[in-house]
Amino acid sequence: MDGQSMYSSGMRGKGVAIRHYYGDHLWMLGSKVSVPNIPEIESSVHEIEDMTNTIQSLELPAQTADETEHPASQSQGITLCAGDADGDSVTTGESALNDAAVFDNLGASNVIEDEESEFSKLTEDTKLLQCFLYALKKKVKQSSLPMLTSAFFRDFIQVCCPPGETLDLKKTKWKKLRPFLTEMQSEGFLDVKETAKGVHSVMSTNPTHDRVLGFRPWPLPVEVDSAPDDTQEYVYEPPQIVELLSINAQTLPLFCKLGLSKGDTLSLTEMRSLVTEYVKKNNLQHTENKQLVVLDGVLTDIVVKKKEGYVEYLKWNILFERLSHALGAVYMITYSNGATSVKKGTPPPISVQVVTRSGNKKVTLINNLDKFGIDLKIMAKEMRSTKACSTSVQDGKTGPQVLAQGNHTAFVYKLLKEKYRIPVKYLDIPT
Repeated sequence: MDGQSMYSSGMRGKGVAIRHYYGDHLWMLGSKVSVPNIPEIESSVHEIEDMTNTIQSLELPAQTADETEHPASQSQGITLCAGDADGDSVTTGESALNDAAVFDNLGASNVIEDEESEFSKLTEDTKLLQCFLYALKKKVKQSSLPMLTSAFFRDFIQVCCPPGETLDLKKTKWKKLRPFLTEMQSEGFLDVKETAKGVHSVMSTNPTHDRVLGFRPWPLPVEVDSAPDDTQEYVYEPPQIVELLSINAQTLPLFCKLGLSKGDTLSLTEMRSLVTEYVKKNNLQHTENKQLVVLDGVLTDIVVKKKEGYVEYLKWNILFERLSHALGAVYMITYSNGATSVKKGTPPPISVQVVTRSGNKKVTLINNLDKFGIDLKIMAKEMRSTKACSTSVQDGKTGPQVLAQGNHTAFVYKLLKEKYRIPVKYLDIPT
């Protein structure tokens, strides 16, 4: 078999490793023996015709069907050098041919009826190579790169095994993932770089590689998953947040005269309209200066503090400001699925903190994403694939939070503002 076939079969089968050739440096240091000269045989045209007729007249035995399909199996007795100078043992030509047949037919359901059983017969090296090619052809999308090598192996290569099969790196000749990816990089399949000290990431892949284009993947069962994935883009709609004012015990004497009860909510515009109606109804607007409001007993109890003493009138804008502070603050949030929630206080902003952990390592903590209906797992996955950093979802002091290795405040700010369309006033991110 040729070099490419031997490589795809996990270096199994008969082969020749060239260690020395005529005219190289080793030949120059030796006796410099010349290659023997074989004289050219000159034959006349008649002699050649006679020889051809003689060959055609010979009665050759017909080949059997097995010999026709596997001619190489008849030469099992020939011993060739393996790909190691120490003379490691190699498998027979028949087993190499069988493995090659498995390779060629692993994705053709009309030839192989049980892909799982055929896959299990392969060597661990072959399994890893086949799953790697499958991932490059069917799974990896350039938009998901760069990605940590460990995540690349877990999310793309391992999932390409047929059902019931697994990959064991320790049983391969590479033993670990890093040597395998280094060899694949030297073959031009992908590009791996060290993004941090001891941290390697897959930066890009080469889906146009000859072996990737010629690879025939085997069918895998379709996984039904309700969560958004790479084939279905996650579409996020920001919630609608309306900040309201709630009538409390302090402001009830005023608004009960306007037909409202304790606990009713108002927008700032509605509050202004009702207070203006109350002032005009009770002739409290200053007769000479229309910008002033004369305070009656009800308004004085609400907007005038005891330490201020007697206050006869206030400007309209100051009156509205003091009433809005006296009213209770609530907010109503409506999510994209139609769910509505009314809560006391002001909306908690999405806060981002950078803290230092053991070993002087910095991590980014993102809080209150769930308050805005953002899926924390999808956010963590997006950061992991885009920034090639390790991420996790954990419980924080104020609820679930996303943790990402490194300082990513600028990226998170841009992501939340542009993609998730969160208003800037709800972002508490250091710049």
